[in-house]
Amino acid sequence: MFALYVKTKNFHWHVSGPMQMLTELCEDNSKVAARLRNVHSLCDEYGDVASASLIENWIDEAEHRTWFLYAAAH
Repeated sequence: MFALYVKTKNFHWHVSGPMQMLTELCEDNSKVAARLRNVHSLCDEYGDVASASLIENWIDEAEHRTWFLYAAAH
C-alpha cells in the first residue's frame, strides 16, 4: 500500500496523462485486493481471526479505491 502511495505521489514525473495514471492505479489497487484475499484465506486456514479482521478492512479500502479510480477513468 505504501508503494501505491509513493507511485501516486511521483506519477507526474512518469506518465503522459491523468487517464493513464488513473488506469494504472486502478489496476494496481485491484491486484492489491486480490493478494489480500489470498492472505485472508491463509489466515482463515490457520485460524488467525485477528489478522483476517484487519485484512478485511484493507480489502474493503482497496476495493473502494479501485471502484473510485475506475469510475474516474471512464
